[in-house]
Amino acid sequence: MWKKIIPHRGPTFTRSGKGKGHRSRACIYKGKIYSQGDHWTDGCEYNCTCVDETTGRYNCVNLCATFTNLPQGCTLVKKPGECCALPDCGNYTLPGSGQGSGFCYYKGQMHGQGEQWNDGCDYKCTCQDATTGTYRCTDRCYKWNLPAGLCTLDPAPAGKCCPVPNCSSQVVLQYPPGYVQE
Repeated sequence: MWKKIIPHRGPTFTRSGKGKGHRSRACIYKGKIYSQGDHWTDGCEYNCTCVDETTGRYNCVNLCATFTNLPQGCTLVKKPGECCALPDCGNYTLPGSGQGSGFCYYKGQMHGQGEQWNDGCDYKCTCQDATTGTYRCTDRCYKWNLPAGLCTLDPAPAGKCCPVPNCSSQVVLQYPPGYVQE
């Protein structure tokens, strides 16, 4: 699944229907009715989702990212017809990218096309499309589905991030293709 993860979006807000115990069977936002799971935008301000139609609860987050700590020489530019301003670093060339102006911006750092990085022990990330700033992060550690009572997850060895499966001799552990201990 491709996902464009962008920096901090600011506070979210959640609203509910009228009063405790009220069953609205819909989320009502600015006079419009939404069903559970519906998504909508409020102009260029919010991105909203109807979370629970029985209570009328919905959740909204800022539509545009808030970029902080932009590198020197970068400015936020809003293109005509677009809602959100994005970083523009002119002809800034990222180390190893072989190209200028395109980059993925993640937690205050710029990454070039195809560049891979780790976000601590949580995620492995790759800059998928530097022209749009799209990157993909996946869990760094494999999620093991181990038989209860026959296997445990031992803490990560020194210098590693991920717990290690430890199984009795009755279990043959199948490692996923390309598995590398992280």
